[in-house]
Amino acid sequence: MGIAHASYSDLEPGSLGELFRRGAQAVVVDGDPRVCLLWQRLLDDKHFGGQCPWELSLMQMARNHRAGNTDAGDMARFALRGFAHVARKIVFAPDRDRMRVYPRTFWSGEAEVGVDQELLWATWEIGTALLKGVLPPDGVDRSYAMSLEFLRYPDRFGGSS
Repeated sequence: MGIAHASYSDLEPGSLGELFRRGAQAVVVDGDPRVCLLWQRLLDDKHFGGQCPWELSLMQMARNHRAGNTDAGDMARFALRGFAHVARKIVFAPDRDRMRVYPRTFWSGEAEVGVDQELLWATWEIGTALLKGVLPPDGVDRSYAMSLEFLRYPDRFGGSS
């Protein structure tokens, strides 16, 4: 089957899981206008913890790094002759009327900048719909958190820039 396509408006509990059971290796879900808005907000310094980590010096990025934690914070990962990326990662879940976020802020210059709550709620809603689409109809409860990872891979490896 290869890559399947689905519309966000047609998502139902288990519908994406059924595509995978029929042999899809990936599913592209189209049709939610919030995705473009979320992408623009991720690129905007005001909404996702200030400057992107690849815009920071290594020393500045280190202020946002969480030692021993590969799930949250700013990080750089390199694999010899393999791949590399620079990332900003957060983990979040609803807590009454706000999102609980780790880490709560990132250093950007000399200021600590938080992550936009509206961005997190929209991401949560989209992620929950996708999760429900993958799991069987009775498979989702509210006891989980999500990770939002913003990664940048280099254009090429080796040689001079």
